[in-house]
Amino acid sequence: MKYFVNFKHALLFYILLVMGISSISCNAETNVDPVQSFSMFWKKFRGPLLNNDMPLILEMTRFPFKIKGDLDMDGSKSLSKIEFEKQFNSLMEQDIRENLTPESMRQYIKKNKSVSPKIDDGQTSVALFSFELVNAKWYFVGAYIEEL
Repeated sequence: MKYFVNFKHALLFYILLVMGISSISCNAETNVDPVQSFSMFWKKFRGPLLNNDMPLILEMTRFPFKIKGDLDMDGSKSLSKIEFEKQFNSLMEQDIRENLTPESMRQYIKKNKSVSPKIDDGQTSVALFSFELVNAKWYFVGAYIEEL
């Protein structure tokens, strides 16, 4: 009987220890600095974008992928992985419309090795591309396009 009581105490201690450790690791993931984590994400994501490395791009993209027109009244459309792959090059060749001289999204990404994101409620954008922080991980989630 004495052995059983000690076993119960040891088991209870072990369960509480495991719960405490998992609680600490969960808090560590949710307390990530979004600006710093996005900067790290951008450095990893930029290369695959410029090299058209579709497997890595798809891994860092959340589906359905949303594309939106310039105006609110243009609405939005959801793309599957297959539709996204077909439209990817046109997304990269779009004019970002931030300068008088035309500049494609590809050119913009090439010249911006780092970015200073303005993060609002776990979301940010880089020129025409939108990103979202989900469970302490950034994803490419959408893009603005000239014509929907």
